[in-house]
Amino acid sequence: VSIYAVSKKRTGIRWPGSNENDGVIRMLSAETGGRAFFPNSVKQLGAHFVKIGNELRSQYSIGYRSTNPVKDGSFRRIQIDVKRSKYVVRARSGYYAPQQVAVQQR
Repeated sequence: VSIYAVSKKRTGIRWPGSNENDGVIRMLSAETGGRAFFPNSVKQLGAHFVKIGNELRSQYSIGYRSTNPVKDGSFRRIQIDVKRSKYVVRARSGYYAPQQVAVQQR
């Protein structure tokens, strides 16, 4: 799931811990292939929601099947490159490999 987040902090709406929350939404958005927006006023909110809507309507889904059969639960990095520089890739940085599940004998 890609997370798109809009911070309210710079619009004058503040709450305890808002400085830390901006860092969290920036990190969650980046790690999931989404984006974080930081409008400077309430008037900018609409424009950011339009940007999010445009991105969601122009997404492509790419499937990938690993050739690595090891089921160790390790984090595996992925990288997606495009040939045309006019395109922007937003993707998560990787995934966790499946883990071997131990079956208990009765």
